Amino acid sequence: MSKATDFVVFVAAVLFPLIGFATGDSAVTQKLSVGQVIEIDQTESFYQSRIVTREEIDHLNIQNLNDLIRYQFNFLPVYTGTDGFTTDYTGNGRKGMKVLLDGLPVWQSSIDQIDLNRFPLSDVERIEFLYGTSADLYGSHANSVVINIVTRWRDRNIAHTYTNFNFSGKDEYNVRTRNYFNLGRHRLAVGGGRYFFNGLQGSDSNRVYQWKPILQYQEELMYKFLLLPNVHAYLNMNNTHTQTIDRGYPIPNSVRVYDNHQRMQLTTFRAGIRGMLSRYHMLDFSHVYNRYRLTNDKEIKILSDMSAQPDPHLLPFDQLKYDEYFAQIRLARANTEQRFDYSFGMEFSHQRDLQRSVLYAVKTNITQLGIYGRGTYKANENLWFRTGLRYNSSDKFNTPLIYNGQMKYRMSENAVFLGQIARGYRIPTFNEQFYTYEDPSLNIKGNLGLKAETYRLFNAVLNLGNESFRLVTNMFWQSTKNAIQLVRVNPENQVYQFLNTKSAKFTGQSIGVQLQQGIVRAELNLANNGVNQFPEEIGSYYFYQEMSGRFFTDFKEENFSLMYAVKYGGKRSEIRKNALGELEDFNQNNYWMMDVSFRGKLFNDKIVLSFGVKNLTNTISIAGKYLPLDRLSDDEINSKVPFTLDIGRRGWISISCVL
Repeated sequence: MSKATDFVVFVAAVLFPLIGFATGDSAVTQKLSVGQVIEIDQTESFYQSRIVTREEIDHLNIQNLNDLIRYQFNFLPVYTGTDGFTTDYTGNGRKGMKVLLDGLPVWQSSIDQIDLNRFPLSDVERIEFLYGTSADLYGSHANSVVINIVTRWRDRNIAHTYTNFNFSGKDEYNVRTRNYFNLGRHRLAVGGGRYFFNGLQGSDSNRVYQWKPILQYQEELMYKFLLLPNVHAYLNMNNTHTQTIDRGYPIPNSVRVYDNHQRMQLTTFRAGIRGMLSRYHMLDFSHVYNRYRLTNDKEIKILSDMSAQPDPHLLPFDQLKYDEYFAQIRLARANTEQRFDYSFGMEFSHQRDLQRSVLYAVKTNITQLGIYGRGTYKANENLWFRTGLRYNSSDKFNTPLIYNGQMKYRMSENAVFLGQIARGYRIPTFNEQFYTYEDPSLNIKGNLGLKAETYRLFNAVLNLGNESFRLVTNMFWQSTKNAIQLVRVNPENQVYQFLNTKSAKFTGQSIGVQLQQGIVRAELNLANNGVNQFPEEIGSYYFYQEMSGRFFTDFKEENFSLMYAVKYGGKRSEIRKNALGELEDFNQNNYWMMDVSFRGKLFNDKIVLSFGVKNLTNTISIAGKYLPLDRLSDDEINSKVPFTLDIGRRGWISISCVL
């Protein structure tokens, strides 16, 4: 189909169900906590934002973080080798994406890649997306979007149990439970879960398209003690263990493949004191300890008779062990009756590579200290200004001063303009600083002289609408300097090193419409984004288009609701340089995705039954292929890696029990 036909079909698919349902009044805005001192309405924020509710998570049968953001705007599918299929944001990878759990980092920012498929969502209250740069508050990676996972706390009854059973038509089974106990000033929650996916089966000659079997366990413990009516001390523990089989690529001119049985464990402890000391003053004194382990057990499989034997040859990164201690103290005031509000704080983190504790007689750890502050000035009833500064110091790299300047202007009762000029950054990873790998045809070494990557953003947002209808337009321009790239520094000996050389520019426009009328809630988004990785060449931008939509209708009297989500990704084509300095093509055809679901409440809302179809368009793979730079040593495998979006069309059923 042509682009015009695709657009017409998309708009019709999203808007046609609205006919006949648009009656009554309801609110389209929701509460937002990320980037704020106290919880506020979305329309009061200095940022463009989006919130995915618990209802939407259940309706779309979302199992993990990657499953959630795949349908979000400007998130693109990317193959990441042994980490599987994940997503990046606006073509800039995960460098501009920060993930938080209740406002605290989920994992170390110095690890090259964490697969978002391995972060399960269990009884989550909502997911908040904050678009724009907020590195002055959240540090490294908070350059384009911050994703905050807000956990649910059920405290109305002395005891409360939530259990979910989930089954899919592709041998996918999931069960999760969380139990709440409320005893006076004590709050306790204990939960766990098991997820199993048998993988997408097929002939071994087509192994490249097969998805990986996954077995995942999760345990969690949450405890609160109310020190004051609005201040609590807390201790949380979360442990996730994932086993994944990575089916290898057939070796050309042979019947052998190399399969990888990967085991990953992520354990997190969180403790601290949080809350409102007074009506307008907030304190957050939090500590986080993360421990990450990964082990690859490899085997050689002979396709002629399907026999297998262990592969004794291990690569340097077949065993990884990292840990991090993170602490922050933050004080803030938010008083709408005053002209000036403020927040300031300090962060400390110490990250270690436990597997390779010393390289080149240098300890492989990264210590950082960050000091930051924000001030908000109310010039009059319709005009606000915000400035933020962050100083970041490290023993292993240099980081420039981070700044953030924002303006919010209420042009009328139903029109708000948001403007931003800001700088963000990304710290060098363990691999980029300490990586050492020697091979007859490839030698890679780290670089202890690296600087942090820096990002500069110009952003303008126009927010129009009222309680039932909202239209948001956004224009942004982002440039990258000192970006870290693997470069061949010695052609004769094939020596590569990570250097601050690469530059890139991103620009884009988007428009979104949200409608809430009676039993109907709908959303439609359109975007046109451009990427330029050769700034010295005029007119080298390539542009790609996206469309996404959601439709939700709630028949409250009948206790059931319907929902579907749809996304269209346009064709992408790019020419870029790899580490050899050679130009390579990247092409991806257009694609459609659509999920449809039904949800009903039974027995006074004690039982919730949901069922639907995921990936109704049956998109198993698309024609996009590219050669990732992180696979330079894989000369023996196919040089072109295909994109894969989903495991194909499948039906599912979910049963939730609330007691």
